[in-house]
Amino acid sequence: MGEYADYALATTTFSARGPRSRRRPPTCPKCGERAKRSETRFGARYDCCGLWSWGRHPLVDARTHAMRLRAHQAFDRLWMSRLMRRGEAYAALAAELGIPKHECHMKLMTAEVAERVPRAVVAISLRARQAAAAALTAPPMQ
Repeated sequence: MGEYADYALATTTFSARGPRSRRRPPTCPKCGERAKRSETRFGARYDCCGLWSWGRHPLVDARTHAMRLRAHQAFDRLWMSRLMRRGEAYAALAAELGIPKHECHMKLMTAEVAERVPRAVVAISLRARQAAAAALTAPPMQ
């Protein structure tokens, strides 16, 4: 099993209703306290000191959330355009940003990295379109 699978198994308990996570709420990087959970129409949200997260991810500020949203919108257009599959798009994005593929997910990005995503997506799209056009105009193989 991979490192994540080991962690997930170690932090999960099983009951008659199925698996339940034993992970604790995120800790606030400003004050060191555990974040408070609130239920919203979008699911569980954890808040503390003006920072928040969806689920039990690390707490971040409004700017980071805004940059991640813009990054996600740009990235989704890339793979939904069918220029490449989603996994290929993540691999291309990681290479373009110069980060490891396992760190290439919007919920893990800092505001600074997420801010670079829309421009990276434009570059990836351009190369993918050029490759597709070249493949269409290439002479047939004999």
